[in-house]
Amino acid sequence: MKDPNLRTFMGWVFAAQAALDVVYVVASSVLLYSRHHTILSQRNMLYLVSHLAPAVICGVASWVIREKKRFARVWGVVASLTFLVTLLRFHYFPRGSSWAWNIPTIFITVTGVLVFLLPEKQVAEDPLEPVSEI
Repeated sequence: MKDPNLRTFMGWVFAAQAALDVVYVVASSVLLYSRHHTILSQRNMLYLVSHLAPAVICGVASWVIREKKRFARVWGVVASLTFLVTLLRFHYFPRGSSWAWNIPTIFITVTGVLVFLLPEKQVAEDPLEPVSEI
């Protein structure tokens, strides 16, 4: 990585989450179609949208962070908060024990919100120059 800081790392976390959610939506859609369930039922659509919306948000956030666009901090906070949707998914669509996923999800959410809300300090080229905050 050319710019090894925590914001760049969180951008890669968002990219991985977006890829996993897209794969999950495709796999779930194929599974629902192959079992001849009613694909357009309200519960099934809510289930697919609860994976697709965070995938889009995390994908856009990852791209904005990687390109160092102007609204990278805003997208970073929004993408971090979408991890809370994951917690809501586990409680709305119960599937065994979800406690194993709560701690890492909360950790990623809190880390992402803190990383993108706190101003980033720029490193001065000359060691004698004062460091400015963005």
